[in-house]
Amino acid sequence: MSRIRLNRLENQRKYKMLQRETMGTEKIVSGLSPDYLSIRGLTKSDIIEKMNKMYSCADRVEALDCGVDENGETMINVLRANWCKVTSVCAICSARLQGRRHEVYKKPISDFCKKYKYRYMITFTVKDGLDLSERLDHLRVSFRRWYLMGQRRVAGGRSGGESGKLAAALAGVELLKTDCGRWHCHIHSLVFTDEKINYRVYDQAKKDEVEKRLCRSASAAELRSCVSTWGVVDGVKVPVSKLTAEWLAVSGDSVNVDCRPLRGGWYDIQKQALEVLKYSSKLASVSSGSVPVGADLVDLVASTHGRRLFSALRGFRGLVTRKTEYDDPGKPDYTIVWDYAAGEYMPVSPGRDLDIARSETQSLVGRLVGQWRRDRRSMLDHREIPGCSGRLDHIKRLYREVIKQVYRGGVRVSFVESMRRVVLLLPEPVDPIPVQLSLFTT
Repeated sequence: MSRIRLNRLENQRKYKMLQRETMGTEKIVSGLSPDYLSIRGLTKSDIIEKMNKMYSCADRVEALDCGVDENGETMINVLRANWCKVTSVCAICSARLQGRRHEVYKKPISDFCKKYKYRYMITFTVKDGLDLSERLDHLRVSFRRWYLMGQRRVAGGRSGGESGKLAAALAGVELLKTDCGRWHCHIHSLVFTDEKINYRVYDQAKKDEVEKRLCRSASAAELRSCVSTWGVVDGVKVPVSKLTAEWLAVSGDSVNVDCRPLRGGWYDIQKQALEVLKYSSKLASVSSGSVPVGADLVDLVASTHGRRLFSALRGFRGLVTRKTEYDDPGKPDYTIVWDYAAGEYMPVSPGRDLDIARSETQSLVGRLVGQWRRDRRSMLDHREIPGCSGRLDHIKRLYREVIKQVYRGGVRVSFVESMRRVVLLLPEPVDPIPVQLSLFTT
């Protein structure tokens, strides 16, 4: 299980505190109307809550001593904390996510470097746009369509799409803001295969012949006769390879595909793979352009909520297993609780026993959260009705109150059965619709 050092976490907290001083939650949400409702179903109170959680991320942690480093200093690793899990805007949770991915895929990447003959880093890009949610959806749908091009069956075999050559691949979305105030979205993918990817725009034999005749490298104009295929983007003919032609077919607006063969051994490829395993957004690039950074943060939180921004394909699938601190064979008997105050972490209590059983309580809370998500989706189907944002906030508060009672009261059969009969009656909308949501469906 991936751990983060306490001293590293302390440095990240200092940066987060500086960010809060210069731009607090109030400034970030100042431009949102009270009845704000995002495409992904987040209300203004949801955005405020997520930003507050982001600023308070890891201000209370449980840590343990894990030996001495080469300088003789005690190494303290964080076991648990009040993580915000808003990875699109939180540097701490992004770092944890990157660490977990690197831990999971480090050995498979090493194995696939030896197993497969060809390795590529392929970057798929769509046109920049002002609407982050729309551009992100377009990118994800286009990549999915491209991937399926190699899976479809046609007469005589497969369709012949380049994705059919993939033996194993990792794909991660990256989001940033351009100087023109537009969102730039692309996908980095690390690909392993036994077949060459057809990414060359020019016929190599014809290109060699032209350059041999010229006795120098040919310009793009001189190589026009060597182009195998032409595509049309915004009414302009552009040379395309088989790979870029497929991307143009699925995206409809872009031929921007960068395919680079990876050289060197597994160690070099591991370093290049960090481009795929890293964070999803570059906050240093978000504040560029004319749009205030607060609006950009809202866009990131609202647009990435509930979306999958990382994919493991073919040989990489099924490698992730959920682990908790109870699965750690070398866990100590007790942990130390640390609070962040005055710019550093200070121990405040000896912690607690790690062997406390929580599985039954977590199972019940998981069922409650699942029902809340189903009820929420049902309400979002009527988002056009006035007051939908307020009703979403109302039912969220009611669910949370019941979940708090579960944690306070423990798990008792009578308590669970009584909650099955609880019915949440929502305020009547302007145009009445039948809205009656239960905590459990029987």
